[in-house]
Amino acid sequence: IAERNINAFHKRLKEIRSGAVAVPNFLPKAYADLRGQGGTSNILFMFAGVFALLASGLGAEWLFGRYAADMRTRLVAATPAHWTVKLKRLLLCALIDFISICVFSLATLVVFFLFFNLGAGARLVLMIFLVVVLMVRGIGLLLSFFLAPRASGLRLPLLEDKTAIHLYRCIMGLVLFLGISFLIRGLLELQGISEETVLFLRAFNAAVILCVIVYLMFNNREAVACMIRRGTPDAATGINLLRAQLASFWHLLALPYLILVWGLWVFYLMVRRDDLVIPVLALLSSLPLFL
Repeated sequence: IAERNINAFHKRLKEIRSGAVAVPNFLPKAYADLRGQGGTSNILFMFAGVFALLASGLGAEWLFGRYAADMRTRLVAATPAHWTVKLKRLLLCALIDFISICVFSLATLVVFFLFFNLGAGARLVLMIFLVVVLMVRGIGLLLSFFLAPRASGLRLPLLEDKTAIHLYRCIMGLVLFLGISFLIRGLLELQGISEETVLFLRAFNAAVILCVIVYLMFNNREAVACMIRRGTPDAATGINLLRAQLASFWHLLALPYLILVWGLWVFYLMVRRDDLVIPVLALLSSLPLFL
């Protein structure tokens, strides 16, 4: 396996260094051959158009939000005693958010067909933009329904305000970052950028996610340590002694493990061979499962 991995790695490295153009693998086959003209000016014009669509959609949504603000305020003002009433009000708030998303999409479509409908390539950019935005907004809608960060009186899970807001911000921050990174990569691939640039972007995105995980890990290391020590007697022996000692420096063991997982992901981007990467991933996964 090691020899095959090395050979595949060197072969893939030669392809990347040769300046091969990235092929968007997320598009249907009917659109796989569509490409932009490339060049700095065309790329800047494309992103300027995307920002204009985003601004128009957000502006229309802001106007609708001002119109529906009183209704939302009345829904979250009081704290219902029964959970069914909470559920109904949450559904109404979710309906307002859903209409906001529809207003955003409608405004984006209107502005696009008025000013930016320049051919099949432009419509493909619009499709990618709307798919990414709707996925991010859809996840945000679900999180707002279950966590209710702005309506503590309607929250169904028994969570404190600080916990619910923290979870909402962390998850939405991660989802927003992944959505923006996928949008940028997809738009650049449509302009025919090199596969080396795409590989760098995907490795950089994974590195950012790794840094966030490391930050959360060190920020919550004491809480995890308490979970590891739970149920361990004071005079611990054997496996209990190992658990007690592991609780003190578990984060120092997890850090190189996470770096190895990131390196494996970059290696997968290089070789694009599941049969070569999955055995190594299974070997790495066996360690935390054993512990």
